[in-house]
Amino acid sequence: MIKINRFPVIIFSSPRTGGTAFGHHLAKNNPGIKFFNEPNVLDNNVEEFLTYADNNKDYIVKVIGRGLTQYPNSFINYAFSKHPLKIKIRRRNLLNQIASYYVAKKRDIWGYDNSIFEKIELTIDMDLIEKSIYDIKADNLLVSKIDTDFEIFYEDIPNFDSPTIITPYPVNYDEIKQAIKERINYI
Repeated sequence: MIKINRFPVIIFSSPRTGGTAFGHHLAKNNPGIKFFNEPNVLDNNVEEFLTYADNNKDYIVKVIGRGLTQYPNSFINYAFSKHPLKIKIRRRNLLNQIASYYVAKKRDIWGYDNSIFEKIELTIDMDLIEKSIYDIKADNLLVSKIDTDFEIFYEDIPNFDSPTIITPYPVNYDEIKQAIKERINYI
């Protein structure tokens, strides 16, 4: 795993790459460090994050590629300067990444814990399949262009010390993946 030798840490990721779990893992293994998980999206706490970041360097923030446009230029300039430790987390398996994104969009659930989750069938919505393919490809392209200190892949990390778990599969997960596979090269 990566040795953190300076703060702040900025995790650049695409959706469904394990960036949240990785951020929790880093924060848990670096006591006293505050983790902000997509502050521009979750709980709309971007102002809280920016206020904290203006006055502190002991934080980890995870940002989604296209979400960068929602931050002020002052943060963008700092994020791409030499000061923060920049980590890129990606996935090698594009099909599984898109399938996870599709499932999250259909359920409108983006994070899971160890609670029991009922396995149900999800309808296959080809418009949403195509949007999921587009969204993931667009974010992956953007994140791939960012220069970072480290690049890690979801599939290479044996486990995270995190309260989040892998998305539980719906009963028709293989059918969803097949529908994505049939469209992936056309989007």
